[in-house]
Amino acid sequence: MRKLNEIAARHELDGVIVGGDLNSMPNSAALELLTTGRIRPEHPDAFNLPPEVVDYINNTLGDCAKIPSLLSTYAFEGKQPGNEQLRAEEISTLTKKFHGNLDYILYRSFATHSPEDEQNLVTGVFTLPTVKSCHKDRVVALPALGHPSDHLPLLVTLAVPDKSCNS
Repeated sequence: MRKLNEIAARHELDGVIVGGDLNSMPNSAALELLTTGRIRPEHPDAFNLPPEVVDYINNTLGDCAKIPSLLSTYAFEGKQPGNEQLRAEEISTLTKKFHGNLDYILYRSFATHSPEDEQNLVTGVFTLPTVKSCHKDRVVALPALGHPSDHLPLLVTLAVPDKSCNS
């Protein structure tokens, strides 16, 4: 997070977009760190970690007082107002033993001035299928015919603020 902030400042960027297969469920400590800047000591993923490790992660990697957290374009379970397009049942990967969302497009604008402005940047998301809809289409695991990867693509539309309007 600190490195992203440094790069944005050095290159006078208005924002950052981070996307990819993070191999982390929406309720994981990794996503909590990226989207809040901290991991709660009581988080189930932190349960077996010594408190000093959680403190190190929060103070070194998160440092939420200085680094803005990222927002998920695909916010699950309505945790981020304005981004409730997806329900928890929707998936980005499916195997015979596992299904869920491990893929993310996270963003942060340095040009907006309020949380509402930030959330309004997401103007659309590609709706992902549910396990039920995959099975209805006779897809029991990925990759499959018509889906050559073990992950489904994410697609979002972001409204990028015009620099000339922010003066």
